[in-house]
Amino acid sequence: MRRKRALRAQCRIKEKPMHMITRRNCTIKNVFRGGVFFIGITQLGYVNACKVGHVADAIEITRKADSIVIGKVIDYKKGDDSEPGQVTFDIVEVVKGAVKKRFITVDGQIESYEGRNQVQRLYGGPPYNWVRDGGTHGNCHAYDYKMDGQFLLFLKDQTPYWAALAATNEEVSGPMDPWVVWVKKHLRKKAR
Repeated sequence: MRRKRALRAQCRIKEKPMHMITRRNCTIKNVFRGGVFFIGITQLGYVNACKVGHVADAIEITRKADSIVIGKVIDYKKGDDSEPGQVTFDIVEVVKGAVKKRFITVDGQIESYEGRNQVQRLYGGPPYNWVRDGGTHGNCHAYDYKMDGQFLLFLKDQTPYWAALAATNEEVSGPMDPWVVWVKKHLRKKAR
């Protein structure tokens, strides 16, 4: 009985009664799961592949952005099958350039946020020369956000989606976040 419980947990079989669970059920179910996963991944990769000749680094996106702002996510309108969702930011601070409106709305979603850029954890800090995990699924940009989260947005024509695979919309902890401090320092250095 203990063996069957372990097998049920291992195979994640909940719909069969204990006396009907066998190793064969487990193997067939896991092979089926693996096959569907593999087919799904290959199809997604084929359909949504992001091909980029050049990824703009931190210096380039800082230089080329029309404006750089810290925005706090304050609203989300879910899209339908044909339209993406809309994420609205309240501008907390303007780091570079001028912004005419207090609020900016961009395409995006808050349902499955994949987290902050891993550069800080892996390499000790900014600059961020690569998009966070939410932008590495073939769509070239991170469209995932967190409600009430603050993000450093590098805007060009009022959108952060202008430099594929670049860190143009990264989550920050506020004006003293290491990524914000690095950008401000670079802008001051450039102004001299």
